[in-house]
Amino acid sequence: MEIKSPSELNLLNFAALYDTTRAISSELDILPKEKVSIDAIAKNFDASLALVFTQQAFSDKTLGDLRYKALQYLQECKQITSFEYRDDAFRERIVEISLDPERFVKFFSGLEKIYDDRWKDYENLKKINEKNLHTEREKESSFKIPEQKTVYDLGYDDVLTRKPILPIEKNIELALLRGQIETQSKKSERQHRQSLKHNRILASSQDKYNHALDIIIEKFEFQSQTNNATGITIDYYYFNFEDRMDDSRMLEAYFNKLKEAGCFEEWGRGNYSGGTKFSFSDVKLNKLREFKKKELEKTLEKMQLKADISRERDYYNLSVKDREIWVNETYLISKPYAIGSNLEFFLYLLENPNREIKRSELPQRIKEEIGKKRFIAIFNALGFKGEILKLFFPKRGKTALMFNQNVSKSELDYRGIKETILLKELELAHSKNSPK
Repeated sequence: MEIKSPSELNLLNFAALYDTTRAISSELDILPKEKVSIDAIAKNFDASLALVFTQQAFSDKTLGDLRYKALQYLQECKQITSFEYRDDAFRERIVEISLDPERFVKFFSGLEKIYDDRWKDYENLKKINEKNLHTEREKESSFKIPEQKTVYDLGYDDVLTRKPILPIEKNIELALLRGQIETQSKKSERQHRQSLKHNRILASSQDKYNHALDIIIEKFEFQSQTNNATGITIDYYYFNFEDRMDDSRMLEAYFNKLKEAGCFEEWGRGNYSGGTKFSFSDVKLNKLREFKKKELEKTLEKMQLKADISRERDYYNLSVKDREIWVNETYLISKPYAIGSNLEFFLYLLENPNREIKRSELPQRIKEEIGKKRFIAIFNALGFKGEILKLFFPKRGKTALMFNQNVSKSELDYRGIKETILLKELELAHSKNSPK
């Protein structure tokens, strides 16, 4: 049987399809990946649809049936690979969906346009004359979804075209407006949270794995003291990992490492409207502290080894590899890909070392990229602070600067640089920017 296009579906089934794809898309906004989970019941089903069909809220069974049929349709259209029902870590019924994120986002983008067009049809009701309106009222007053039939019985081939009566139209418009405001509000809130998290990650001087371990320890200590809990849940937002697929997998691999070390019995992942949560059962506080101590000892050993290697050289060198800034190929001080156009400015400095560079003499493309940003602000954003800044930028002013790519250790005293402090700053910067 030929599959209908979304624009050919009846209003109820189309709305269920749109609501389901919107739920999946929201999960992909938070963390793009090939498997996502959504509620088995469409808890946030568009309020305007209840007004159109029943003037009351749908039952959980009906909402569950609508979601199931929508997922079937998406699978038939090859927009998702498969879907499976299960209980999450919070014992709530969810659907786990396999898909191609990029393909699905494109599909949802097209579906949004169809959604807007279909709701515009209701504006034509204002042009219906009183006689036709009266006829419509008589027809629609007795319209109800038969109780003996489920959405499985109705199917996608049934045509349930219906024009709501004028009083309901007002409610639809209000419901749609309210839904748009709520959606925009949630989107703004999510973007604000992501911005705060990104800034927190950039500002953090702590290794993100050690930070994750500390978060688990602190949360469990608090929970166990207040209610003798043996398990905890933590929002993904609180871990210093970006909202990217690779970062999420790295964090989950770290949880498996903690599990193998006996720090907890099991861990699980659950998605909800506000993001993603991780749950940990039968947590062992003594094992967590023991693991932390061992990791700290390993980190100190690595830092000491790198410091010894660096001391063997009689100079400090600055280099860029894979869009990362390194000192003596040992200390990673920043990742300019997260800083934007500052990298272009820095590459220009590498091409023009050991001479005075005036702001007025910069190439036009560099001027446009850095705008009115002060030199010192750019240096700080690129990881040059304290002794590191003095080492490579002996001259720093509002209108001019001088950059040295290689600096002999014999010049440190002349520049007023204390090497012990310099090494500590380099170690701290590396610890912040590299978990290795």
